[in-house]
Order: sequence, then structure tokens, then C-alpha cells
Amino acid sequence: MAGSLALAGCSYLSPVQTSADYQTSDGVPVDLGSVQIRNLLVVAGAKDSPGVLVAQIVNTGSFDATVRFTVAGSTGTGTDVVRASVPPGGSTTLAAGATELTLPSVPAIPGGLVTLDVQTADSGTTPVSVPVLAPEGHLADQTPAPSPSPSAS
Repeated sequence: MAGSLALAGCSYLSPVQTSADYQTSDGVPVDLGSVQIRNLLVVAGAKDSPGVLVAQIVNTGSFDATVRFTVAGSTGTGTDVVRASVPPGGSTTLAAGATELTLPSVPAIPGGLVTLDVQTADSGTTPVSVPVLAPEGHLADQTPAPSPSPSAS
């Protein structure tokens, strides 16, 4: 009986882990005012290969929101910039087979981090360190769509 009380005392002094907020996924959260991004990550097979952005974007605002993603240090023009639109009060899922956003070149190996500049019209630019994961396991189907092949003339 005394042993049971002594062991129970250990949990009495420990904080309750379920009362602490934490990210329960592989990705990272980003808050941009009325736009919240959850589970943001990049799936790429190798360094300098194309990568698929995976995330859930929620717009709690009253107007359409466009979220712009750019690999930090890139030109920030043309194919270096990918955008997702989110309706007011709605959400958008970024993933292969849903709203697919492909970064043309990811400058980090799977298991590393890449810095993305994430921007909305209201928030300005926020640099975010985002994990790069290999297309394996539950992410195996998150690979860039093949580029269209040129038509024969």
C-alpha cells in the first residue's frame, strides 16, 4: 500500500501532457493573421529535385486569401513562386491529387529543412523552416505530377 502511494505521488507532481499545445504532425504551423497553415512540409526525393508542398490552409477572414510560397534565396519570380487560393471562411488542402503546388527545386535533402518565404497580402513575408520528407510510407503518393510531354509535330 505504501509503495502504491509513493508511485502515485510521482504523477501528482508531473505536469499533465495533454494540457500542453503541440504540433501532432510531421509539418509545422504558420499563423498569418486570418490565414492559418497547419502541417506544412515539403516532400522531395532528393536535394535539388522538385518537391510537393503538403499542408492544410484555413482562411478565417471575410475575403479570398492568396498564400504565396517561395524558397528563400530564389528569384521569387516565374516558376519559383507557387500560390494557393483560399475562400473566405474556407480551407484548402495542399497535396498531390488535391491542390498540388510543386516547388521546382528543393535545396535540401530529405530529413533536412528548407526555408520558405510564406506571404499573404495582409501579413507580409514570413520565413519558415519547413521539414523536407522523402516520399515514403504515408507520403509515398506525394510526388510531383509528371510534366506534360511535348506533342509530336
